[in-house]
Amino acid sequence: MSIQIYMKHSDCRGMTIIEVVIALALSVLLCAGLFQVGLKTYAYGENSRAATEARYYGKQRLEEMIATGRANLAASSTMLLSDTNSGIEGYPIIRIPRVVWHSADRSVTGSSNAVYGEIHVDVAYWSPLYSTTVTDTFSTIIQ
Repeated sequence: MSIQIYMKHSDCRGMTIIEVVIALALSVLLCAGLFQVGLKTYAYGENSRAATEARYYGKQRLEEMIATGRANLAASSTMLLSDTNSGIEGYPIIRIPRVVWHSADRSVTGSSNAVYGEIHVDVAYWSPLYSTTVTDTFSTIIQ
């Protein structure tokens, strides 16, 4: 003969300490993961904003150089000076323009006997995502 003890539902109240600890641990892990996702999303957004702003300045300089024209660009040394703009977050955005002149046989030559020129604008900016300086280059050909 076996004796069985039955407890009423009203006698079982609350949670054990182990259940509470496990629930808290899972909650902490979930919150930490969501926090990391939020930080990474913020970094991607900041990087995108910085890159967009730097690209705007680079394309602006490229358009200025195209508008100057080949003859004026060859004679002007001020268009080939580097300059620095301040980004929204205060980081510098550096534009470095250069022109490579080519003769008819595509060899590099001076501006006086060039048939066409390659315009390059390098834009260096701080990347919050990679925590380093990133450089983008914009190029075109003028004749």
